[in-house]
Amino acid sequence: MNPGVAVAPAAAASPLRIRAVEPVALEMPLGRTVANPIMAFSSSVALLVRVRDDDGVEGWGEIWCNFPRFGIHHRARLVNEVFAPMLAGRTFASPADAWASMTAASNILRLQSGESGPIAAVIAGIDIALHDIAARKACLPLWKWLGGRSGSVRVYASLGRADDVRPTVERGLARGYSAFKLRSSGAIADHVAAVRPVRALVGDACELMLDVNSSWDAEAAIATIGELREDRLAWLEEPIPVDAPSDTWRRLADAAPMPLAGGENMVTPAMFDAALSDRALAVLQPDVTKWGGFSGGLPLARRIVAAGMRYCPHMFTGAPGVLASAHLLAAVDAPGGMLEYGIGPHPARDVLLDRSVEGGTLALGEAPGLGLDVDVGSRRLCAMRARTWDHRGGTGTMETGLNLATQLAMHPTSAISDALDELGIAGALSGIAAQREGVGRVCGRALPVKFVRKSHDPEAYRFGGGVGKPLEIVLKTMKAGDVVVMDLDGATNASAWGGLASRLAQRRGVRGTIMWGTCRDLEEIRAIGYPVWAVGVCPRRSRNDFAFGSINEPIAINGVAIASGDYVVADESGAVCVPQARAQETLELLARIEAQERLLEEQVRDDVVESWDQV
Repeated sequence: MNPGVAVAPAAAASPLRIRAVEPVALEMPLGRTVANPIMAFSSSVALLVRVRDDDGVEGWGEIWCNFPRFGIHHRARLVNEVFAPMLAGRTFASPADAWASMTAASNILRLQSGESGPIAAVIAGIDIALHDIAARKACLPLWKWLGGRSGSVRVYASLGRADDVRPTVERGLARGYSAFKLRSSGAIADHVAAVRPVRALVGDACELMLDVNSSWDAEAAIATIGELREDRLAWLEEPIPVDAPSDTWRRLADAAPMPLAGGENMVTPAMFDAALSDRALAVLQPDVTKWGGFSGGLPLARRIVAAGMRYCPHMFTGAPGVLASAHLLAAVDAPGGMLEYGIGPHPARDVLLDRSVEGGTLALGEAPGLGLDVDVGSRRLCAMRARTWDHRGGTGTMETGLNLATQLAMHPTSAISDALDELGIAGALSGIAAQREGVGRVCGRALPVKFVRKSHDPEAYRFGGGVGKPLEIVLKTMKAGDVVVMDLDGATNASAWGGLASRLAQRRGVRGTIMWGTCRDLEEIRAIGYPVWAVGVCPRRSRNDFAFGSINEPIAINGVAIASGDYVVADESGAVCVPQARAQETLELLARIEAQERLLEEQVRDDVVESWDQV
């Protein structure tokens, strides 16, 4: 056993046989763009990982993926294509045994790819999920299973760059927070301007910290850091990059009138060893979702405490990450330890976290494992599910960024229809239904196709005028990312789409097919998992009744205009079309509508009914 790996007392008696590992990617538009020294972003993300063992016990973890936002898709693919096949069907003596095995098995890939960070984060997330399973099977909360004495941890309010500072701090004070972390970038004048008004607001009774995200020039920081003396900071976080020379860090620490903090960007044991040895940092802030999970994180936390340094875990991600960090902090009973908690709204966290911070304390309780229950089929969670590549079926295409189609795919068709209604746009395709259960949600650019009813003279269409040849045109035209929308005038007595067309569309990366008419070969379509929406099914071919009309030209279905390149979203509730010129406007309205819905869900939970007429 690796001496640097945590071993819980119950772990050796509870071997784990892993059945399945899968990523659950969540992404929600913020409705605006926020900039920080790292990069600009416009969404809230969280990459969860679900692990099931052979007993059917389910555990949850989280993989760090904050920057760049599109990294969520790459790391989800690492789970699906590297680690899920590596782990499925294997038995491990403990979560720590699995952590050591994953680390060793992926070492050559890590070296060859140069992707130490993504690989370490994936291993960390899976390790958290395995610990969740082990503690659940022991019927113990993780903090207790890991040897902790108390299930409550102190929490500090961490403000994001999107938060309106003064009202956010005032709300935090009202909720009982006694420690706040601000963010700033630039030169000393910028930092003083960020801190001083808040120090005046909170007084001396509150701890105040400042994070500048490694944005300060090292020599300028050494020369001017003393100007923050009167602001009495509990710590200054990452003033310079973590990989700055150790001598530079030492000089900065000697000049600083406050403790220096860092650790969230350390992703190898050697980096933590150096920090513990050099001691330029007085506060260490490892991120359990970025490196180590519990197997690496628990022994590291104990070393930090034993060295007399302050252990305050970094955490600015989703619900599993917050809870894992809290359980780890509770397990080590760190003097002066505090957990970072984003005080502003975080949709990808708030959709799952069912407990609140009271009086600056997060109580973990006695629920087994992390104490997290995830309903992946819930409407709110489905609305945030991001498309990721499935290595098993090849039924999805990899998104390289948060484009409009990806953002729209996060929302159920019912919510999109509501937004379109408010904008005065006819968008719901009534009378069309998914042709299999569990179809999920697709979104792509419309490829409109029009078929027309034949005249009474079938000889006029015998050569090249029937459906067969035009369908060939459709199959040659469609491309990855398309949704084929076929208008057969709602006919129910014949079908122009079947199993072979579905197979070819799937191979091309087409998202799905919507028929204002019927489909056939339904058993075959369902067997391959290709998404089709139609008014029904009919085994009869349509070549005797319909002829080709147009492709990539505007069509209209039940009063809904559909043009080439419009966005089509379809799920189990039906299908909607969003004009491409109104897509961004629709997304902005969706953010407001779903915020209203979250308020109503809270009313349902509290058995209160108010303002439903606004939704």
